[in-house]
Amino acid sequence: WADALGVPPEVIGVGKSALGVFRFLAERGDYGPGNVDDLVEARKRWWLANEDARTDLPLLTGRTMDMAKHVLPSGKIIASFQDITERISTERELRDANENISDGFALYDADARLVMSNSTWRGFYGYSEEDARPGVRYEDLVRLDIERGAVVDASPSQEAGYYQTRVDYRRARGGS
Repeated sequence: WADALGVPPEVIGVGKSALGVFRFLAERGDYGPGNVDDLVEARKRWWLANEDARTDLPLLTGRTMDMAKHVLPSGKIIASFQDITERISTERELRDANENISDGFALYDADARLVMSNSTWRGFYGYSEEDARPGVRYEDLVRLDIERGAVVDASPSQEAGYYQTRVDYRRARGGS
């Protein structure tokens, strides 16, 4: 992964300190502007936190790496890097295409969580980007419709019926 990170082999590899890699990347500017020692210290704190973690690391080389660390029971750390540049580019192209179609569009996963939507769809339902953020559950958006009065002239029992109708409709089409 030295090549993927654009780091010289004398800086990275088995037995090399992660701090050397952090310093190289900070000096090159991959962590953004700021004092190099502060940037290295922040990355060191992330690295030494006794928990598994992952982060996307955009590099000045134009590549983006998915950096994951796993802390073993012994306290040793296993790190992995995956070049996700193409995936990010494809996701950006998909979002742009989705936003430029004239119809409303929303995509849910098998657990009825929103994966993506476009502004036309959000506008139709009166959702902000925060309301319809990726990961929000379908049923939470239905409840939001009810709370905001999008269900016209509904008594509490009619609201419950609306909610159940929408959820049943989704389930009947293969959603959960």
